[in-house]
Amino acid sequence: MKLLLALVFGLCLAPLAHNGTVFSQERKGADKVRAVKTIEGTLTDFEMGDYLHANFKTTKGKRVSLFVMKPGMEYFLAVNKGKRLTLKYEVVDTHIPEAGGMTKIERLASAKAGNVSYETWWKATKAKYPGEASHAKYGSLVEKYTKK
Repeated sequence: MKLLLALVFGLCLAPLAHNGTVFSQERKGADKVRAVKTIEGTLTDFEMGDYLHANFKTTKGKRVSLFVMKPGMEYFLAVNKGKRLTLKYEVVDTHIPEAGGMTKIERLASAKAGNVSYETWWKATKAKYPGEASHAKYGSLVEKYTKK
């Protein structure tokens, strides 16, 4: 199961550059961000389909599912499960080959737990656990919180 999850995460994250921009040959058309929204809530779990989704319960009791496409974001969320998070997400038209082309999705753009942002945390984590070491450190935590 760990190997399967590692392969799936690797396949999902493989076409992503360090800033979350897709650079695969299948890329067709530029993303069109339609809205940027901010919510507060807690991570409930992850769900794996063709892409990884993080599921949240907002402070208003609403359930929200967001695409996770930035490298290391799933680790940040897993480490901060149960904590109140400030989440910024984009409503965006983007190319999803599995959906047949341009599709409107809601993807997580940034997250913050208290005073610690995903961006700051990921920069420090990559330096401390380079390459596959970050997956070795946090992958099992993501697996633990992923719906079976």
